[in-house]
Amino acid sequence: MNMRREGGCLCGRIRYSVQSKPLRLYICSCRFCQRMTASAGNAMAPFYKEDFELFSGTPDVYEHVSEGSGKRMWLNSCPTCHTTMFMTWENFSKGVGIYCGSFDEPNWFERTPENTVYIFAEEAPSGTVFPAGFPVYACHAHSFGGAIEGPRVYPVHTMRMPKASQTS
Repeated sequence: MNMRREGGCLCGRIRYSVQSKPLRLYICSCRFCQRMTASAGNAMAPFYKEDFELFSGTPDVYEHVSEGSGKRMWLNSCPTCHTTMFMTWENFSKGVGIYCGSFDEPNWFERTPENTVYIFAEEAPSGTVFPAGFPVYACHAHSFGGAIEGPRVYPVHTMRMPKASQTS
């Protein structure tokens, strides 16, 4: 079975493909993802680099140091239309994280409670809805030297409400 799926930037100058299903899907609401996408957050699917191919164009690369882990990450975007399509990390050097909206068919893989996690729920904008049955982490789903609080799994769809300090 051919697993090849393609994606790219808005103008078409940068094109990539993957040869496998994603390792997982992260729906992230951290401030970094909010700023990087200029929206409520980001849907990102990590793949092993061996399953990823950049076959057209050369992206601009921006290096960013994570406030949380202190590790470097590299954002890859089109020099023409400035679409950010994927990132790589110092702390997961074998992987590449593809922003799901940059796939030609962004819904080609299932999103299930087994392969999808919601992270940085504490930083999600008010009104963000977390679906029933999916793991929802207050912060990151991985530890960078400290303990991680386990995820919540809500029995019904749950909306993030503003904190008391945000409503006054």
